[in-house]
Amino acid sequence: MERKDLQEEFEELMSLFLYGEISPKENERLNEIIDLDPTFKIRYETYVKIQDGLKTHKSGLKEILFESEETSSQSLSKKVFDLNKFRNPIFAWAAVIALIISVSLIFKQNEFRKEEKLPLTFGGNCDEKSVRTDWILTDANSFCDVEIAGEQGLIQFRIFPNSEARVIDLAHSVTDARNRGYRLSILIQKGNLLLSEFVRDPHSKTNLYVNGTAIQLTGTKILIEISEERNKISVWEGSARIRSGLRYLFPVLLYAYGKESGQNTTTSNAQNGVDHRFEIETQTDWKDLSSETISDHSLEIKTVNLSEKQKENLLKTLNGNRSIGSYAPEIQSSLKEIQTKISENLAQTKKIELKPENIQTLESIVEKFGDSTSFEFPKPNDETATPEKKVPKTETIKPEHSQKQPDNKIETPKEEPVRLGIKTITLKDGTVLKGNVIQYENQYVLEENGKKRIIKSSDIESISF
Repeated sequence: MERKDLQEEFEELMSLFLYGEISPKENERLNEIIDLDPTFKIRYETYVKIQDGLKTHKSGLKEILFESEETSSQSLSKKVFDLNKFRNPIFAWAAVIALIISVSLIFKQNEFRKEEKLPLTFGGNCDEKSVRTDWILTDANSFCDVEIAGEQGLIQFRIFPNSEARVIDLAHSVTDARNRGYRLSILIQKGNLLLSEFVRDPHSKTNLYVNGTAIQLTGTKILIEISEERNKISVWEGSARIRSGLRYLFPVLLYAYGKESGQNTTTSNAQNGVDHRFEIETQTDWKDLSSETISDHSLEIKTVNLSEKQKENLLKTLNGNRSIGSYAPEIQSSLKEIQTKISENLAQTKKIELKPENIQTLESIVEKFGDSTSFEFPKPNDETATPEKKVPKTETIKPEHSQKQPDNKIETPKEEPVRLGIKTITLKDGTVLKGNVIQYENQYVLEENGKKRIIKSSDIESISF
């Protein structure tokens, strides 16, 4: 569609939106157009602010521009007489209209400051200004907790010590979130991030970007661990769509450029890098190299390391909307090399199912959200404990312990899961749950609507058989 036609469609849908006559389907189309071009997004926000300003100060305008009902007829006739002082009545009404416009503009400017803020809560070493306008850089003794609790649902995330992250998009007000959702987008460059999302609005789904990988949450919990060798993504209690490809490297490269140049103007650049993926959506050779939805699994993806020349050539394509074959031979060669590197890394991806004990460990991390006394990222005990269980040397060196060893081994094996089928569980707090139940030692796993929940035996009042 040509830009002129797109602009006309935007104006038509925007007018329906402002008058409150837009249908859900038309509202969805309006959001699609806004996402296609940053200029539409700016115009949308301007229209919304003007409308909110006029609504908020409607009574104030009436008091200033018009007299109250108690105004005497004498003073009213005097006003009419004063207007008649103008030689030409047209000039009189022109002056009144100019006054109305001037006052409305004043109120509109004040409204920008009085707009209701998005309900945000912060913990650790960050605040709203740093989260919205700066990179979140934590050292060994600092962290950042953010909670968004509005009409659209609840989002909580923690950036652990020794991490680097950037919020590249987030609704700026309650009105903005009501119209277009939270739109939270985070770029994670280094370290660890934990995020829990329970939202009702489909436009409030969170997007995360990690080293050539885009992660779109669909109401879930996610833990991201980044190292020089690999990126680990764990998803539970919900699902997430994970995609990898050339275009998801743009936010990462723009971040690196801003950091090396010492500039803090990369907010718009990083957002442009995200928006750019919509522009190149139609180009076949920019398509995703991998796309899958995971739930109750973790993915380990090898880190994509690029040479300085490859980074430079990829950034040259940022403002283009062309196929790879249309660029200069040198750029073509670099882009194809990067694609090959991403494909090779994806071929080595490890997908691991999260067992109940793994999920329980992850939940213990979630429970520490908001706790400033416990902000260090926990050691992966499960991974380190596995190889340490092999201790045949103790049996040969100290035979007296060899008799105790079998006792330990008898306790170590865990009971096999028992599938109970569809059951109704009543908790001690009165909550009633129904779904497919699996008994696993002293806890139960309830699967309901594609989501799994771990319930301890001590929390259960009864199970209907």
